[in-house]
Amino acid sequence: MKQYKTFDAFSQLVAILTALLGLFDNSGGVTSISLIAFALLQIVSLLVNALYGPASWKSGLRRIHIIATVIVIGIMVYGLAKPAEDKYDYSGLGILLNALVPAAAVALFYTVITFIEWKKIRKA
Repeated sequence: MKQYKTFDAFSQLVAILTALLGLFDNSGGVTSISLIAFALLQIVSLLVNALYGPASWKSGLRRIHIIATVIVIGIMVYGLAKPAEDKYDYSGLGILLNALVPAAAVALFYTVITFIEWKKIRKA
């Protein structure tokens, strides 16, 4: 798990840096692919850590992350399910777009958790 946690932490960091550098790319392709890679890395990381089970190096901040993730997903589902008042009403889309800001904060929070756990597992 020590090797995976090292890969996990630094691959997330590379994805974030690539997405930031992609802001200088006018096409937006680099940023888009980097953000998708970042999301996939975090999903895989969540699954691997869930399947690994309890461990002494796991941070208690994971609970906060899970709660925040459920809240953000709930807001997004609400935006998708919100009935339109007429055919030109895109308020649900506005809810989805506004939910991206806390989603990004939750993703960055998970990266911080990953680095905290990487430091703990290195010492173990």
